[in-house]
Amino acid sequence: MTLRHPALLKLLAAPLAFIAVLLALHAVGGSTPTRSFGGSSSSAPPARTTSARIGALQQSIRDGAGSSGAYAALGGAYLQRVRETGDDYQRAQGAFAAALRRDPRSSEALTGAGALALALHDFRRGLRYGPRG
Repeated sequence: MTLRHPALLKLLAAPLAFIAVLLALHAVGGSTPTRSFGGSSSSAPPARTTSARIGALQQSIRDGAGSSGAYAALGGAYLQRVRETGDDYQRAQGAFAAALRRDPRSSEALTGAGALALALHDFRRGLRYGPRG
């Protein structure tokens, strides 16, 4: 089968990529609303609220657990706060950037950074994170 309408493929590329990232986020983040992308890779204890989780992750990083996973979990917690309040895009971006500096192939950080880019409607940048993982 040959594609007769390449413009249609280009039109569908961003929504299909967005759906793929959402599926990946669901697989990584589970169905618990306050669970971040970091899952169990962070040494921070579970927290009842997003603000408490952010505080626990920040403390964990200050205490020396500055791994890629810890920063990815912090970025995921900031993304959760974005969903709740519409704030903290820059902090999420900074946390994911710190995670990627420590491990450029971290699936947690790449997924989170891709989700953040898509949330900001930067679809080209969001699509670039997928092949890196």
